[in-house]
Amino acid sequence: MPYTSYAKVSREDLSALYAYFMQGVEPVRQPNHPTKLKWPLSIHSLMVVWNGLYLKKGEYTTDANKGVSWNRGAYLVQGLGHCGGCHTPRGVLGQEKAESEKDSRQYLAGAKLDNWYALPLTEIAKPGSMLVKR
Repeated sequence: MPYTSYAKVSREDLSALYAYFMQGVEPVRQPNHPTKLKWPLSIHSLMVVWNGLYLKKGEYTTDANKGVSWNRGAYLVQGLGHCGGCHTPRGVLGQEKAESEKDSRQYLAGAKLDNWYALPLTEIAKPGSMLVKR
């Protein structure tokens, strides 16, 4: 779960999602998959340190210099869409190098993820070409 992005989602939207999943989605019985995180990231107690360094708490705040449509789009991209999870380069400890356009030009600038390259979202791309295998 991309909880670092979901931290930006409003309480109202989280409550609506919770109600939808609890009442509108039929549960599926399936065992959890084992974690695929590499050591030392697989040590759960280290997540407290990682969260202290990289988890920014607080809902998305609007940019007064931008319009309503831009802010709604940024809210969706940064939060529920968690687009930066694939399209923003990561640091040594797996953190996104930027969480918004305010942090760095690296935000949504394209990134390698496993054996895939997620193209930049800050440039014009051909339709249907968001992921390119290299």
